Amino acid sequence: MTSLYLIRHGESLSNVEKAFTGQQNAPLSPMGVKQAESVCKFFDAIAVDAIYASDLTRACQTVQGLSEKKGIRIQKTEKLREIFGGKWEGIRFSALETAFPQDYAKWKSDLANAVCTGGESIRALSARVYAFLSGVAAENPGKTIVIASHATPIRAFMTIVQHGDIAAIPSVPWVPNASITKVQYANGCFRIAEAGITSHLNTPITKLPDTV
Repeated sequence: MTSLYLIRHGESLSNVEKAFTGQQNAPLSPMGVKQAESVCKFFDAIAVDAIYASDLTRACQTVQGLSEKKGIRIQKTEKLREIFGGKWEGIRFSALETAFPQDYAKWKSDLANAVCTGGESIRALSARVYAFLSGVAAENPGKTIVIASHATPIRAFMTIVQHGDIAAIPSVPWVPNASITKVQYANGCFRIAEAGITSHLNTPITKLPDTV
């Protein structure tokens, strides 16, 4: 059986500003740096065979300490990036409803079929992330893999695994910053063993606003 540990990056400066970050390269906040240290400690007693990460700074920073501690190079890829937000990127969530009323209303009422204005759709995001993680799992039988990514990719992937269709995404909650989701893979199938683990964190739990 292959084990994948999906890590949402620690709190970023953009998270602090409550902005839609998308693929902008926001670094971790001071809180996020502490959260990344807690992520590293989580794996003290777990043998890790490989580390993959979104090539965006906040994801790489979150597993940099783990990479150094385990002596494993981070394999960076754009396939694990957050959704491309197009015209939404860098805009505070509180301003999106006014700036892009129709598209943001769709995001809030029908997320599975939403498309960021000038950007990526939820369905396209889910397809790229699921395809990439399926390849990683198949290529690493019996191994333990750490994956550092973002809120929307993890939520979309969990939806496909648990429900088989992205239409069910409203029933799958966002995971907090620096949370860890354990996924098992065997015989071509994924199973969510435990979602959104935060017991390793000795900092306040930070997450997306409830209005997102």
